[in-house]
Amino acid sequence: MVAFRANAKGEAATVHTAEDNYIAFSRGDNTFFALNSDKSAWEATFTLTLQPGSYCDVISGEVEGQT
Repeated sequence: MVAFRANAKGEAATVHTAEDNYIAFSRGDNTFFALNSDKSAWEATFTLTLQPGSYCDVISGEVEGQT
């Protein structure tokens, strides 16, 4: 999360959703955060400005997607 903060520094937050048990936001064109505190899976589609590439789940360290 320290790297996330460093990459997001100075960027305004854009909230994509803030529902009970779910929140997702991005900061600039290089950071995105989503949290699901519900017991079931959360499926959602977001329009983001992230650059194409491979991304990592910073909590578990697992790479997600290969776009």
